[in-house]
Amino acid sequence: MTQYSTLRLVNAIVIGYMVGTREVIGKGGAQAIANLAGEYAGRELVRFAREQGVSLSTVDDFVAYVGHEGLADQMVFEEVEGGFDVRIAQCYICPKKVGHYQFDGTACPWGGILLGALTDILEASFSCSTRLTPGETCMLHMKRKLAA
Repeated sequence: MTQYSTLRLVNAIVIGYMVGTREVIGKGGAQAIANLAGEYAGRELVRFAREQGVSLSTVDDFVAYVGHEGLADQMVFEEVEGGFDVRIAQCYICPKKVGHYQFDGTACPWGGILLGALTDILEASFSCSTRLTPGETCMLHMKRKLAA
């Protein structure tokens, strides 16, 4: 189990923001808001990294960066027809596993973060569907949108 005391400020901010969103919006809308806001967070993550001189031009670069920044230690992208399946374990921004909050539903920003980051890194649009199991392994399917 991850010790909260070993985390960084950014982890606490994301966890608190997600729990606060859930409290304001409620069970039904928290995940939708997490996805929408997370998309902007993903774009900002890429922008920030690049401004700091970090090359983020591939999925592998992204995985290494989120590991280095302490957001998740296990993130595996598997290319599948039409996009990617992404497995995330040892996530350090989960409000339930890491923040130890108890509530119904989810408030995970990863779907949105991946949408925003991948759109910038791969210059393609994606949609996301999730199977979230807080505290275990979460699965996200990133489907590439066809150009209009």
